[in-house]
Amino acid sequence: MSKKFNFPKRIDNDVAETGVLFAVKDEYGNDWGSYLIKYFDLTSTRGQLMIKRVRSRYLQKIRKGEMTEVELGKEILITELISDWKLPKEITGKANIPYSHSDAREFFNDSDSEWLVETLISFSKDITNYAPVEDAAGEILDNPVKN
Repeated sequence: MSKKFNFPKRIDNDVAETGVLFAVKDEYGNDWGSYLIKYFDLTSTRGQLMIKRVRSRYLQKIRKGEMTEVELGKEILITELISDWKLPKEITGKANIPYSHSDAREFFNDSDSEWLVETLISFSKDITNYAPVEDAAGEILDNPVKN
């Protein structure tokens, strides 16, 4: 942080750490659920530490060629970026399944959800999704739903 320059604030840190609720629909209007997802800044110290932490968990698999960069990206999404979800009954076949890393791995490793992984990672990297959102009265909203 510079003492000489006063840079504008680009992000609400609380929103970035807590995450925002992202409601996902595909190009045909199908509901793919809502995801509480944190900001993923590849250039920040926080983002670099996140990558390093996940990479260190799987270092042996990566060295042996048993884990690709795509799989590592999914693991970052599952363990670091998403903290909750609400999946529609059309996908689960029953009531909502609570978010867990094991269920998320099964869900995101299905080939039908590959586009969703890319959509969620792209959303998490877009800084404009983590700016403060105000209601009509000027109050900051907690966890606003983004579409």
